[in-house]
Amino acid sequence: MIRILKEQSRLLLTYQPGRFNDIGWLDEKLRQNGSVTLRRTFTFSSADLTKIVRQSHMDDDSERAFVLGVPQDGYYRINKDILGLKCDLLLDRTMKL
Repeated sequence: MIRILKEQSRLLLTYQPGRFNDIGWLDEKLRQNGSVTLRRTFTFSSADLTKIVRQSHMDDDSERAFVLGVPQDGYYRINKDILGLKCDLLLDRTMKL
């Protein structure tokens, strides 16, 4: 399952495999290739991997979070390489997700 959420000033994409799969395939793909493509749409590198700051102190090892967008002048800037575009994508920070 993929979710997009706002955390602190960043836009994050979280990935959690289905109940019959294991997150190990994603870790292995990042280790071997340095990048992974999720849902044939989002391509992330190892450098995009991040931790989620949560209210609870429980650490969910079955979920991975990637930085999807960073703030810039009232927008979230999504790197063109993540979506395979010619230019970076700007999303208004006030947009409801």
